[in-house]
Amino acid sequence: MKSLIQQYFTKYNLPVATLLMLSFVIFFIYLQSSQGPMVLDDVPNITQNEKLKITQLDSQSLYQAATSMHETLGGNPLLKRPLSYMSFSLNYYFFGDATQSFKITNLALHIFNGFLLYAFLLQLIRRLNRDQIVDPLMPKWIASITACCWLLHPLMVSTVFYTVQRMTILSALFSLCALNSFMFYRGKLLETGSGFFKGMTLMILFISLAFLSKENGVLVFFFCGLIEWLLFRCQFHFNFKLSYQRLYYVLLFVPIALILLFLLRQYMLSTDAVMEFRQFNTHMRLLTESRVLFSYLSWIGFPSPTDLTFLHDDYPISHSLFNPITTLISMVSWLVIIVGVIRLGIKNKLSWLTFGIGWYFVGHILESTVINLELVFEHRNYLPSIGPIFILVWMSVLGLQKTKMSQFFKVFLMLAFFVLLPMSLTAQRLSYWKIEEQLISHWIDVSPDSIRTWSKLADYQFKHHQMTPAFEALNKGFNIAPWEAGFGLSQLVLLCQDPQLNNGFSQHEIINKTKRALNLKPNTSYTISQLNNLPRHCPTDQQRLELKEIYQTASQQYNPRISALGYYMLALIEIQQKHPKIAKEYLQEVMQRDPSSAEVKSLYEKL
Repeated sequence: MKSLIQQYFTKYNLPVATLLMLSFVIFFIYLQSSQGPMVLDDVPNITQNEKLKITQLDSQSLYQAATSMHETLGGNPLLKRPLSYMSFSLNYYFFGDATQSFKITNLALHIFNGFLLYAFLLQLIRRLNRDQIVDPLMPKWIASITACCWLLHPLMVSTVFYTVQRMTILSALFSLCALNSFMFYRGKLLETGSGFFKGMTLMILFISLAFLSKENGVLVFFFCGLIEWLLFRCQFHFNFKLSYQRLYYVLLFVPIALILLFLLRQYMLSTDAVMEFRQFNTHMRLLTESRVLFSYLSWIGFPSPTDLTFLHDDYPISHSLFNPITTLISMVSWLVIIVGVIRLGIKNKLSWLTFGIGWYFVGHILESTVINLELVFEHRNYLPSIGPIFILVWMSVLGLQKTKMSQFFKVFLMLAFFVLLPMSLTAQRLSYWKIEEQLISHWIDVSPDSIRTWSKLADYQFKHHQMTPAFEALNKGFNIAPWEAGFGLSQLVLLCQDPQLNNGFSQHEIINKTKRALNLKPNTSYTISQLNNLPRHCPTDQQRLELKEIYQTASQQYNPRISALGYYMLALIEIQQKHPKIAKEYLQEVMQRDPSSAEVKSLYEKL
């Protein structure tokens, strides 16, 4: 009987068939919610990004689309994630403004990544299992079940349907292509000493494409370095030239060293100036991320709708090692884990465990350390989550090997636990993402202390002309975060739209609260966006005069985007009051902060 089962598992590639079948299941589960809303950065980067809406496939249109990132990391077009934005423009060209087309494209790329992950893991596991730690029939099943669990994990929902995170999915796609190439050609260097230049060319190509999708692509060097250390141990075939070996080391380890130096420099040069637009400085962020990484692990291992809220801006900040005390516990725990992993790696023991932990840690080196991004986002686990899932699957195989169950029943149990359970949780989570009202209602239930929850509720109610409920939602947000001026600015927008709004506050009271909030710091992206909305929704001369105090306070802020708009609106008010000399002085202040503004230059010259 045992030999019959082995022949059946060998003759038919059931692991691949299972992955293929579940890919169709994944597609149709997600498809039901693919007409859901655009959220957060989707709006400025996609919905309102006119440069993406191309009508012809010429080089100029594609270049403008590719470099149209709303929030840039610098003037260099290579840092604007051009490949991702070009893909958005192609969605517009072929399918128009249909939200569903963007989300289905993300889903298709996600499923394709599942097959790339399977191919990579299969190569990896065959090398990890050279001593036959697990049954020789199991490597394909470990790779397949890990890929299926990763594809179906509820944590992936927000990456796939947070449309702008196609940049994460695309970067992961090319990263997995690079890792597959690395495993294949590195194996050839060990066994035959051939394929170095083909492998190097493919690696450079795929890493470049991954980087042009999102900067995380550079982490491929770290992933390859981890694999080199654990599996290949810097060993080569005797035919492989020493000069080529040295070039290999340079190409692999110099980028790792440069990235680590960059991160160290970021930390050493960090100042409290970041608190002008964040609630934390770099040191506080690093402390907080030690706790965040454990939170991510709990969401991967024990996902629940109450934890996977998508909006995590209410995550408590670590102000010191002892505030909260869990910071110290987390930092010490990570230190012990890292030392343990290094010792295991040096002794060449439990390589599967070392790989999984190392992979998770490496995947978070950029976004979960000292770069002053927001503290928590689920999509940061897109590739890193592979490590913990791989560990869980491998551990289950080791545990089941000690039982007398048949091979078929072992696989069935693993599929039930690692596929059917995540599938049910994913289906539940997708039900929230199907309709905007449902999604916001879910956020209110699970994240009542998130300021984004109340801003999104207010935006939704404003779009549906529910002015009084929108004002109340903004007031709840303002009570939670009295430093968030965006709430007060939004309330002023509502008053401009409906002066008879029954809200219990005078315009003067709201203006004073908003001025205090602008001076409290930080000035967030929500504050900036709502300040930009103010002139559009309050355009009359009388409304400008009524809001003059807001613009005066805005002009004194550290953030150049806020102060530039403040000075610009003050200039318009002075022009309205026929004070051209004062207006020109204000316009000069605007040009110092925004030299590229042709509109301001033109207005200045007319005066």
